[in-house]
Amino acid sequence: MLLALLKSQGIEAYPLLLSTREHGQMITAYPIIDQFNHTMILAVVDGKEVFLDVGSMMRTMGYTRDISLKQEAWMTEKKIA
Repeated sequence: MLLALLKSQGIEAYPLLLSTREHGQMITAYPIIDQFNHTMILAVVDGKEVFLDVGSMMRTMGYTRDISLKQEAWMTEKKIA
């Protein structure tokens, strides 16, 4: 819902799929849906990329939960020609 809200306001935003520490290592060659168990959002605000972790309402923009601290994530993007 946050992703849809951001896009409806003209904010560039993309969903990020990732695997938390407890869930295990991601296969980076190709996406398999079972390897993801967490979603975050990458938003571009004032020309800067900001990560939004929607798991906690009290979390400040740009700060992620400890379980989300991974080096890699899959970012999805759909471009319409």
